Amino acid sequence: MAITQLAQLQVSGDLAGLLRDFLESEGDIHCELYTQLQGFSASSRISFGQWWALLDRLQQRFPNRQIGLALAQRVEPAHLGMLGYLTLSSDTVAEALLEFQRYQGLLHDGDKASIEIAEDRMVLSWSANYGPSTRLSDEVLVGGLLRFVRLMTGRLDLRPLAVDFTFAAPVDTQAHEALFEAPVNFGQSRTALQFPSSYLNLPVTNSDPGLKLLLERQAQAALAVLPHSEGFIQGLRSALLRAMQSGRASSAQVAAMLNMSERT
Repeated sequence: MAITQLAQLQVSGDLAGLLRDFLESEGDIHCELYTQLQGFSASSRISFGQWWALLDRLQQRFPNRQIGLALAQRVEPAHLGMLGYLTLSSDTVAEALLEFQRYQGLLHDGDKASIEIAEDRMVLSWSANYGPSTRLSDEVLVGGLLRFVRLMTGRLDLRPLAVDFTFAAPVDTQAHEALFEAPVNFGQSRTALQFPSSYLNLPVTNSDPGLKLLLERQAQAALAVLPHSEGFIQGLRSALLRAMQSGRASSAQVAAMLNMSERT
């Protein structure tokens, strides 16, 4: 049930643009997948299930490529929408990561990034409370975030201390090690990117306090109108469990528990 729960949560339609741009760069625009990607606007939301299916279809078109890692290296601010530009207008990496954590709901539902600072390292991690994501999706998330930190600082030489993935180690891990230039651990309990804590003080090259203030207001407004799918699904699961325990697991009974009409 946990996997289904995450699959039904949503991600930003801006991410579809990442796949569309990849197909354009490969000259592969006369295909059904590209046509489908054209139908997603930046203001739309798609489910994790749809996002995973799109990634799988792209991988099938390029079976000899590491699509998750290839996409990660092409991430641009536009692919993160308002969140991308908001982090770029921050003063330092620390401020940018806090903004990323605060408004990550604009990018996707589900588990949000957790930031921990211990001694000489900073750990940005995601739990799997809503169920595991897919390998391709996690590769885009973690690799794309590393690329974004490099873009915002203008420091392409920045390297993480370690990278953790929850999926099992692939047969060949050389591509992962080449991209991250750091130890990559597989089969871990959480997805994580570990940086030297000194990186937090690095300045963001495009810092713009005025623009940041404007974007923060827009981000708050955009976050406020997003459908609260996570809360609804949690409430639904709880109501279903209570209904089953009481022996009254009908749609009418569950709707009454949620204070909704059966039709809704």
